[in-house]
Amino acid sequence: MALTAAERMKKYREKLKQNPQKYEEVKKKHAERVKKKSKKISELTEDEKEKKRKKWREQKRKQKENKNPKNEDKNLRPKRDRTSKRITLMRRYNAAIKRIKNLKTALNSSKKRFYRYKKATDHKIQTLKETINKMTARDEMLESCLKASYKKCKKYKEKNIFKNLAVNKSTKKLKMKTFVSKLIGLKGIARSKWQTPKENETCKEIQSFYMRDDISKSTSGKKECRTFKKQKEQIRYLTDTLYISTLMAPARNIVKRRTFFLHNFFTFKLGLEYSTWSFTESGHGKSVADGIGGAVKRSLDKQVAYGKDISNGEQAVELLSNSMKSVKCLYVINSDIENVAKLVPSDLTPLTGTMQIHQIIANSPGIIQYRSLSCFCGLKRGLCDCFGLNTHTYGKSTKKTELNRSNPSNKVTVTAEIHEVPISQKTKIATCSSTQKYFEQNEDIIELDIERDEGKYKEEQERVEEINDATFKTKEEEKNRLEEVNDGVTVGCKDKEQDKLEETINAVFDSIIIPLDDDLLFNLNNIEDLSNFEIFNETGLKSEENKLISHKLHNEQYNKISKKRYYTKEENCDIQPKKIPKRSKENHSYNKSIRNVVSRHAECPQCEIRKPLQLMQKCMACKKNLYVSLAMIAKYQKILITILFAIFVWVDK
Repeated sequence: MALTAAERMKKYREKLKQNPQKYEEVKKKHAERVKKKSKKISELTEDEKEKKRKKWREQKRKQKENKNPKNEDKNLRPKRDRTSKRITLMRRYNAAIKRIKNLKTALNSSKKRFYRYKKATDHKIQTLKETINKMTARDEMLESCLKASYKKCKKYKEKNIFKNLAVNKSTKKLKMKTFVSKLIGLKGIARSKWQTPKENETCKEIQSFYMRDDISKSTSGKKECRTFKKQKEQIRYLTDTLYISTLMAPARNIVKRRTFFLHNFFTFKLGLEYSTWSFTESGHGKSVADGIGGAVKRSLDKQVAYGKDISNGEQAVELLSNSMKSVKCLYVINSDIENVAKLVPSDLTPLTGTMQIHQIIANSPGIIQYRSLSCFCGLKRGLCDCFGLNTHTYGKSTKKTELNRSNPSNKVTVTAEIHEVPISQKTKIATCSSTQKYFEQNEDIIELDIERDEGKYKEEQERVEEINDATFKTKEEEKNRLEEVNDGVTVGCKDKEQDKLEETINAVFDSIIIPLDDDLLFNLNNIEDLSNFEIFNETGLKSEENKLISHKLHNEQYNKISKKRYYTKEENCDIQPKKIPKRSKENHSYNKSIRNVVSRHAECPQCEIRKPLQLMQKCMACKKNLYVSLAMIAKYQKILITILFAIFVWVDK
């Protein structure tokens, strides 16, 4: 029997293995042949790489499945019945298994992606921390070395070399001047000193001014001297002392003349010879404190940002004194403010024209001098007579005198006592009008005649009395009109607005309104059962032509019902809506119906017909429309049913 190809190849391999040299040569040739066909992944194109990797993933998945076989119970497997239900179940089962497999693959891929990202970020963070630690160590080492070498410097030239490191073009561009100066060990910012020739000249002039004998006097003692830059000089004392006080004075305080009085008072309280105050009222007293206001606010904001609480003024002063040592902060207690306020008398004479004043001079107690422009000429600066110097004294004024308005006479006389006024102050005549309540007696006051216009006053009084009479009359008319409504009388409303007013005032709840047509009215009048109904015209006389039916009944039963009753709740009546036929000219269609109005109802005070509050714009009975009250329908239900039946029969015929 002939051998197969597989058997022949097997026999050939066994024969080759017996000859090892030849076997090795065959293996090498095979490896070279495979190497020519197969390529590395780096040598492949992008598409080939994707295909190759996909193939590897599939192989790896199959390998995992073969390694971990699923232990499925054969008994749980569904029997292979070829019914239609079984086929649909198998389809759903397979689809669910497929979905589970896809979800598992997606979960594994997301886990791997998360692991890769986490590994990369952790590595970066670690490397960054290492570099930061290295940089900080280098900076600290450099800082300590620079500080130590700067402290060892004994000469200014050596120190300036270190300072030049901070004051450099590169540091100015990067704005690192303060950082570099701190590294070196400098307390403040290293600044390059450069002065203009004008500044040097002004400094020399100021120095020469203070060295003058009329400004300062030198001491004669050997020990009364100071050395500055290896130059020994005698101490000099100023002959005149100059006090500069800052004051914030708002316009309202200047008008109240308190600040001028306090300026004069404290000048002599402190033992000064005289004082001047240059200010602008419109600028409300600008001072040195305005320049540091922004810096103070920023420092307080920084303290709050750092977590410190500032609940009162004392804490703010403590924080500012610690943080801003160049600024002097003072804390004023409430008791000090109250004590100063007590010094100011309540009845000071005001200084007029404060908007035009720019300089105040306190030369003697109780008297101030003022001028429109500031001047400092002469030996005693500010005490010259330039620009029209004026004086003002703080004398007490008399009390306010109120005008007697209860006096019916046309003339009013005003008198007052006068205190002593300086000769330099001009005397003026005080004027007052009839509308003025009081005046201040700080000027020369003479007897005044004030005339009152009696004609206008009388006209105004008559006009007020007319308005009051008219309002009283209208109220009386309304009251009488409401009282005219009596039992057994129907009155037609004349005024629409009065109807609205009276309907809302006298509202009675408990009625359902049924409108009736003119055609239906004519038939109702010919029925004997409606003998209790009567027809009235607008004047109140009986008439069949006007077709106006009042819901007033003459029997005793209705008299009990017709009395006005004000209910807190609505009455529920068992009356079902019934259709009322309407005869039209074109066709006999029944398009009108009785309506149950669900809400509160009101009764017209003129015609005593009840209706719903939704239709209270105008009383419909007064417009010659018919209404029947709910109380009548409840009493005469049987009569109404017979009438409706007769109407239906008549319409059909």
